[in-house]
Amino acid sequence: MKKLFLSLCAMLMVSLCACSDDDVTIKYSEVPAPVKTFVETYFPGVNVKHVRVDRYETNSEYDLYLEKGIEIEIHADGVWDNIESRRVGIPASLLPKAAQTYISTNYPDRRILEVDQNTYGYEVELDKRIELIFGADGEFRGIDR
Repeated sequence: MKKLFLSLCAMLMVSLCACSDDDVTIKYSEVPAPVKTFVETYFPGVNVKHVRVDRYETNSEYDLYLEKGIEIEIHADGVWDNIESRRVGIPASLLPKAAQTYISTNYPDRRILEVDQNTYGYEVELDKRIELIFGADGEFRGIDR
């Protein structure tokens, strides 16, 4: 029984160590310059309230929580994955010109609430639950239903 108990304790310790995460809270002053430049360019005057960093072997990803309910997932090099802002909206200038033009022409009274960026392009959520898909070049691809 004692061996079984010790074996279970050892397995528990190994799994706890394996599951430890490298997600830590840091100060905004510790964020790399490209990340700060991004925030100051697209969200000027909006204070960063909280920063969490996920450290990986080859890269770090930062989760920034700004005032006004703005959340940004961004890499150390300033390339972002996701931006969400349910209250004040997201500036269209984050998107390629073709996507900006499409949105302003077809949805002039809609706010951008969330944008996902990946290798294939952009998924843009507008208010009223409208989800648009754009290619990497900003060309309209369709509506996500």
